[in-house]
Amino acid sequence: MFEIVWIAVTAIGTWCLVGVTLWMTERHHKVALTNLRVRHEMLFVDRWESKAMRQARQILARQLLAKASDEEIQESVLDFWESVGCYWLHKYLLENLVWSDFGHCVVRWWPACKAYVEEQQRRNQNDQTIYLYFNKLAHRMLEIDARERDLEQPESLGSDDINRFLRGEAALECGNSN
Repeated sequence: MFEIVWIAVTAIGTWCLVGVTLWMTERHHKVALTNLRVRHEMLFVDRWESKAMRQARQILARQLLAKASDEEIQESVLDFWESVGCYWLHKYLLENLVWSDFGHCVVRWWPACKAYVEEQQRRNQNDQTIYLYFNKLAHRMLEIDARERDLEQPESLGSDDINRFLRGEAALECGNSN
């Protein structure tokens, strides 16, 4: 009888250890994933504030304000937003951090670049996947903006607001960053 009790206690203890191990493994996975997402966010923030990106933002803003031809448009900024959108959509970034770090800018860059994006899509057999992630990111950030400001629906920015934003980007200081 004592032997049967001992076997039962050992079996129960083993299953308890298995349960605790599984719980700890899942917990470790969640922490590691959060850390990875935060690292990705910091890399995007560093890239956004880098000298090269600030120059690219300045150039694109000036091109858009001057209504440059599509052939002249430099796409580095659009590609940046496409990357952020892709990482965000596939859950490699935390949405609240994306909103905090980039929400203000992305909801302004999207309408500023929308006509260019639509023209590129049209020129490529109406390929809606061109800057798809940028589009989705901007729309989600607009939804969050509306929610944070207790609006029933997202507000569209007017051309005066977009031009004011672009003038600010065109005047960026580019010499003191990375």
